[in-house]
Amino acid sequence: MDWVSSNLAIMGETMPKKPPQDKKRSPDLRPSKGYVRRRAIVGASPQGLHTIMQGQGLLQTLKSAQQEQKDWLSWLRAMLPEELRAAPINVIPKGSELVVLARSAAWSTRLRYGLTAIAVPLRARAPRISKVTVRVAPPER
Repeated sequence: MDWVSSNLAIMGETMPKKPPQDKKRSPDLRPSKGYVRRRAIVGASPQGLHTIMQGQGLLQTLKSAQQEQKDWLSWLRAMLPEELRAAPINVIPKGSELVVLARSAAWSTRLRYGLTAIAVPLRARAPRISKVTVRVAPPER
């Protein structure tokens, strides 16, 4: 037996290979379990016909919210100075926050300063409002 064949018998046929990594996958990296059906409106459950017919449905809620936004917008435009009345596009009450959407960034800045002048009438109309935020409205399509 020569030296090479004797060493091959001791070492094995090939060089040792790296052991597998055995990665433990986190739940975030696992592939999803197929298609999951989502509800059309998050948090909304199916409504009975009697609820819709009594005017308590989702459409009625949306109509009342839209009317509240229109009321806020007309009130705000009446309270603002003449040069700022065209600036607000929409006013959205969100709990204790009032969000005013402006036409552009320039109007947004001017509105921010103009709203400080009507802080007292605003508190008189809605005492629950503790914060007024002015944002730039998205462009119309």
